[in-house]
Amino acid sequence: MSFSRHRVAGVAAAILATGLLVSSPAQAAEALTIEGENPTATTMVPGAAAQTGASGGSSLRLYTAAEAPEGGYTATYEVEVDDASLYRLDATTIPVGVEWASPFRVRANDGAWQESSDARQLSVVNSELRRYELGALALDAGVNTIEFQVTERRKSPNTNYTLFLDTFTLTPAEMALESVTAPDRFGVFEQGESATLTAALNSKALAPVPVTWSVADYDGAVVAEGETTVETGESTASIDLGDALDTGAYRVSARITGLETGIEGAFAVLPEASSRPAVDDSPFAVDVYGSKLIATDDAEAFAHVLSLTGVDWIRDRQRWNDVINPARGSFDFSGEQQPLNWLQAADAAGLKTLSSFHDGPSWTRVEKRELPQDLRDMYDFALAAGENYDGLVDAWQLWNEQNRKFAHESEGADRFAAVMKAAALGFLDSGTDALLVNGGLAGVDPHYAQWQFRNGILDYLDAHAYHTHTTVNASASTNAHPDFSSQLEAAQPYGDDGKGRWVTESGIALNNADQTKLPTATQEALQARYIVSSAAESLAQGSTKQFFFIAAPYREGASYWSMYRSPDEPMAALAAQSVMTRELGEGRYAGQLTGLPKGVSAYAFDTGSGPAAVLWAPTDTEVTVPVEGEAALVDLMGRDGDLAVSGGAAAFTVGPDPVYLSAAQFPDLKAAPAPAAPADPIDAEDFTTAERVVIQPVFDAATSENSQLYGYGLDSTATTTVTAEVYNFNDAGVTAEVAATAEGGWQVVGAAQQVTIPAGGKADVTFEITAGTDLQQTIADLTFKATVDGKTSSPAVAELRPRASSLTVEHAIDGADDVVKAEYTNTTDAAQHISEASWTFSEDTETVDVDLDVAPGATVSLLSTPAPAGAGEVAYTATLTIDGAGEASASGTLSALPWLDVPRVPKRTIEIDGVRDDLSGLPSTTLKAPGVKESSLAAETWFTWDDDNLYLTAEVSDDIHVQPYVNTATWQADGLQFAVAPNWPGESDLRPEIQEYTEFGFALTPQGPQLYRYKSGSVEGFLTSADIAAVRDETTKTTVYEAAVPWSLLEPIGLTPTSAASLSIAVNDSDGDGTRGWVRWGDGITTSKDTELFEPVIFAADANNAVAGSANVRAQCWGDRPALAAHAWNDSAAPVDVRFSTPLGDHIVHDLAAKKGGYHAFRPDGASVPAWESLTVVAGDAGTRAFAHEGAKVTCE
Repeated sequence: MSFSRHRVAGVAAAILATGLLVSSPAQAAEALTIEGENPTATTMVPGAAAQTGASGGSSLRLYTAAEAPEGGYTATYEVEVDDASLYRLDATTIPVGVEWASPFRVRANDGAWQESSDARQLSVVNSELRRYELGALALDAGVNTIEFQVTERRKSPNTNYTLFLDTFTLTPAEMALESVTAPDRFGVFEQGESATLTAALNSKALAPVPVTWSVADYDGAVVAEGETTVETGESTASIDLGDALDTGAYRVSARITGLETGIEGAFAVLPEASSRPAVDDSPFAVDVYGSKLIATDDAEAFAHVLSLTGVDWIRDRQRWNDVINPARGSFDFSGEQQPLNWLQAADAAGLKTLSSFHDGPSWTRVEKRELPQDLRDMYDFALAAGENYDGLVDAWQLWNEQNRKFAHESEGADRFAAVMKAAALGFLDSGTDALLVNGGLAGVDPHYAQWQFRNGILDYLDAHAYHTHTTVNASASTNAHPDFSSQLEAAQPYGDDGKGRWVTESGIALNNADQTKLPTATQEALQARYIVSSAAESLAQGSTKQFFFIAAPYREGASYWSMYRSPDEPMAALAAQSVMTRELGEGRYAGQLTGLPKGVSAYAFDTGSGPAAVLWAPTDTEVTVPVEGEAALVDLMGRDGDLAVSGGAAAFTVGPDPVYLSAAQFPDLKAAPAPAAPADPIDAEDFTTAERVVIQPVFDAATSENSQLYGYGLDSTATTTVTAEVYNFNDAGVTAEVAATAEGGWQVVGAAQQVTIPAGGKADVTFEITAGTDLQQTIADLTFKATVDGKTSSPAVAELRPRASSLTVEHAIDGADDVVKAEYTNTTDAAQHISEASWTFSEDTETVDVDLDVAPGATVSLLSTPAPAGAGEVAYTATLTIDGAGEASASGTLSALPWLDVPRVPKRTIEIDGVRDDLSGLPSTTLKAPGVKESSLAAETWFTWDDDNLYLTAEVSDDIHVQPYVNTATWQADGLQFAVAPNWPGESDLRPEIQEYTEFGFALTPQGPQLYRYKSGSVEGFLTSADIAAVRDETTKTTVYEAAVPWSLLEPIGLTPTSAASLSIAVNDSDGDGTRGWVRWGDGITTSKDTELFEPVIFAADANNAVAGSANVRAQCWGDRPALAAHAWNDSAAPVDVRFSTPLGDHIVHDLAAKKGGYHAFRPDGASVPAWESLTVVAGDAGTRAFAHEGAKVTCE
């Protein structure tokens, strides 16, 4: 094939005959990027091919088993330059050094070959493509030929010749320093070991080249400096740093002497192994994926590095594909040499491996299914893999993120549970003693967690697992670990005692809008802090093992995750982890230190040799901690800290970098509850014959659609047939009685059925499901069980819901009351009549007569009787009686918060002109982030409303305004994101991505102010009709944003001014380096999408409006008991409702008559009422006033 010639012009040609360097390229010279799929000629087959992540969507591909022609498989490119010079060659290619890729080499003009094994990795594009610096090429003036060659086959999983070449770039270059690293050891030295670095040029020196260098520690202090020389004809020189460096992360700067600019590198000094306490089962672990990301030749060295960090558990991944398992019962692991080599290296280094898998051969799946459909295929693989990797894999993780992309949306948790049970039995039967761990759930998803646990999976597991990723906030000084306690709570009713609770991925995404850039120094420091703080917070939340994600260099799109910048350049997180494991030892969470200044986090641990605490704060804070015995302070990098101990108190400064305080005892420790004794490992002998019978429910495609998200949608007007596939994993045949029971008004037609199943066989049992007259419109369970020899199998639990729901419920505000708003839709072809409504809160039910006609297709709304005021989370059920059609019922949770704690959104119309209205007297919110520098970013916001719009006003102080994006991309730079949702947090257990909410992006773009609707039901897009304004004042460095959002835009989520609603807002900040930080009020926008993290609000009357009548509150003694007495007088001519909301509780006086007083006394538990108690009175017009009670603290004796 023939392609056009590539050309670079304007490069100077002179070479300094007696100088040190090739002359600098002319200013006009530009880099030339050449697409790999456009060679002048090639013998590589298939040639140009589509590839995810590649430039332009395609690359040059070599993938063939055919023997290479003489001279190998080649691709040549003609490049024309005006002048002779040196050019740096960078290329995006297949990963170098992995066994599933062929090595390659490159040369110019038939010159010397440069081997891919000498390449320096620059960045990770994805798992198949990486960016490398391949060296320097000398090009002649005129036409040059650049040739890529492959002569060797790859080693696994087959022996095909394999190469991807996406692009390569030629950049005019002078002779320069190429790197300064500690090669062949991943940039790591053990404390006390002699540290030597290598400074490398991009070409052999024409004369001696002096190199000036300096080394700085984590804090930026220079700890060593000097000069070395690259001798004539050489390309490298050594930098000897001796053996006295402290532990920690170091940056090295080097430049050719006489030049102003140079390069940087990084290395780390980790605590010497002999200084570590002996720990048999540390909770601190790391994900590696060494089977793919670590080249075979590097496996031993990288495993040694991991052992020096003090972890004893790592996480890996094994393949289950068509090559390993081409057909049922046929297995061939011979092609898995790189994974095997990695496992052997890890084992030799004393590391225990948790290995995950998350897909299967193509023949095990069908359309719209990701899980294996026949459980016997899963069992067979587990049996084979357990035998093959016995002694090398210490725990098997049974799938990965089954509640996200590694199971289809049409596969519910019941289907995953069946697959997992089959896998567990297979591994147990293989004879391996490896632990069994559930697939890690992604995000905070208690609904899915509860569903999988109801299927009895904990009986087959040693541990259950979670993934708790977050995104770095570059404006903050610290980043919090996600709260996943609701996930752990979901397991407790189902046999969680003593089970491991493993966080098998916990990473912080170091995002950059420019995907070619590596993390900034700020991001590196935040990652180092997070690896410590996240581990402490996770263990305090209840986890028993924390795997940081990820050790090996790894990037997903804009997100960089690794603790390595390149294979030879560790970031500070590596040193931070190694110090943490040394200082916290066995890491058994003991509790929190109390009595410290606000904002200080202090978690204590039993190290196995005494207590130690890890402390940090958003800003530098002086603390004093009571201690007993000798105390010591160690900083993030493992160095001794400044500590003053006097009179049993340790005084020191704590800031964003965590520090470790050890002592004989901490008197002010709030001890954590004693953990349950660890359960015995699961054993094959633990299971009865019945428990080796596994049931998998199978519904038709229409019923299964979106079942993972919502449960199985049944047509309530028809009969649904479900097949229970019953598998026998015993070594003898069984006779089983299979029964199904349904809740929520669903009915199972027919009785239990008896089937005989041969050993290793399967039987199908069908059941018919119909809707009863008392059908609930919320999720209900359908449970299958098999009885064998009088004992019961593990349950298979499917969630059912009406496919077309006729009754929906939500939290609403009715004057002074929390109520449930029920909307009923007549889904039939005939008119209906509602005659009765029953409202149950907790165990109290009130039934009221109703007289509502509902035409076919029409919808009517009803409000419940008042919910208990201020009672917290209250379970409720709404039941409507439909004459001649039975009942429609729906249940939920209402979060009846004290209104004193719920912000009011006042009623006030805003003029949209970019000039902030006079909002004095209205409640505002100052947006915050830990340790944010107000000189860089500060924001104050106001939400208001009227009958037409929800209004937002924001005043943002930002030293540098950067917003190059438009429409959907504005979140990446300066601007706002705000969201609104129906209901209050705690009232929905739906997974975050299907919660009802509307999110907006609001920015001052190059095209002017823009408001973009990211999500509103199924509606999204750029809003051209919204009334908005955004004005930047560069003198004051202030931007004012104003928006009027019509209530009609919120119709897709059913939000109105009477809704109990939730809000969240974030102000994003980017100063042009591609990174992003933010301040916020509420959460659930930036690092995750989750309305459970929003802030509850009430749309109230203007806060300046007086309550109808007068009010007062005072503390007084009644006998020997105190009371907070609240009183309100209705001066109006009509009855009103009055709500008293205090820190001691809420109380509502309904229908307070005109010219009458309402009264309530709140009783505290103790003998006094503090002076700070306050009262809010909410009248029937939703007006509010706050009152401080009269007098000082009152104590009654």
